[in-house]
Amino acid sequence: MTPKQLEQLILANHRTLELFAAQWTMAPEDCVQEAFLKLFRLDRPVENPKAWLFRAVRNLAIDSGRSEASRRNREYVAGQARCLFTSKPEDLLSSEEIQTALERLSGDYREVIVARIWGRLTLEEIAEAFGMAPSTVHRRYELGIQKLKQYFKVPCHKNKTQ
Repeated sequence: MTPKQLEQLILANHRTLELFAAQWTMAPEDCVQEAFLKLFRLDRPVENPKAWLFRAVRNLAIDSGRSEASRRNREYVAGQARCLFTSKPEDLLSSEEIQTALERLSGDYREVIVARIWGRLTLEEIAEAFGMAPSTVHRRYELGIQKLKQYFKVPCHKNKTQ
């Protein structure tokens, strides 16, 4: 991977990866930076760098979160105040509303939804990155979206076949 390719990958994905890592650690930027460094130092290029980064960030963030366990109770409140989204006046939902809704989801649903919507990974790429069956990813995505719809009180429109 050339430095220019790495730069483009960083600019396109670092914010989403930080949002993704924030599920498990109070230092998402560190995990993302370490993942990019690992990618750059690989001897052979990976087939799908974006999916590889999601998996690497996930593993690094989980490890980081485990090491923070003794401090988590004290620092949890400060970490939640951190805004991970930006809002524009024309947005239908504020960044705070989105963040609150995501925080209410279990980690299994949240990680898939963040990777799919903000990371723009396909369900197959998520399955590969997280070492899950595609059917598990699909189920978690669908159930997570249903829970978000319930949270925002969005009516479910079902096709009526008669």
